[in-house]
Order: sequence, then C-alpha cells, then structure tokens
Amino acid sequence: MTDINPDYFKSIKTRSNVRLVVNDIFNPNWKLYEGADLIYSIRPNPEVQKQIIEVAFKSGADSLLKVLSDEWPETDNKYMRHEVVNYKGVILHLFLNTVRQKDSR
Repeated sequence: MTDINPDYFKSIKTRSNVRLVVNDIFNPNWKLYEGADLIYSIRPNPEVQKQIIEVAFKSGADSLLKVLSDEWPETDNKYMRHEVVNYKGVILHLFLNTVRQKDSR
C-alpha cells in the first residue's frame, strides 16, 4: 500500500502481510511496481487518476479505480482499454493493459 502522506498510515489497520510504503505517484519509485499485475486505488483524487493509470501502463499492469459515484476517470492513454464493472452494486473502472510493455518508461 502506498501513499504520499506517512501520517495516513497511522489511521488505518492492515493485515500483517501488507507493506506500507511512502511513495509519490507523480515521481514513482518504479521498483515498487515491478512485477505488479494490478494497481488499484479507492477514491483517488481526480488529478491523481490519470497518473495511476499511466504508472500501471508503464509497469505492465492493469489498473482498477473506485472513484466517487459522480466522477468518470479520464485518460488519453490509448493502450489501456477501459471497462466499467458493476461488482455487487459498486461501480469500478478497469483499465486493461493491452500492450504489457515494461520498458516504456
């Protein structure tokens, strides 16, 4: 789990096998994303959504976003196929990496 704000981690409870890492999605530590199959975010700010999708693409992963109900994530990344998924009444935005290219950074 990553967040730019280390204080955020103080307010959440996780399982013992979840690693908490401070990371800036706009200046990512690419080693964190090596081998990832999916990068997801719950209620990311609109200005961060495009960057999450871009990091997923560049690391060869898919991306899953749970945005606020009145938001629609936008991206100009033509290599990620966007699908809307209704999972038990929860709307999710799935971006499938159609290239799986890990050297595009």
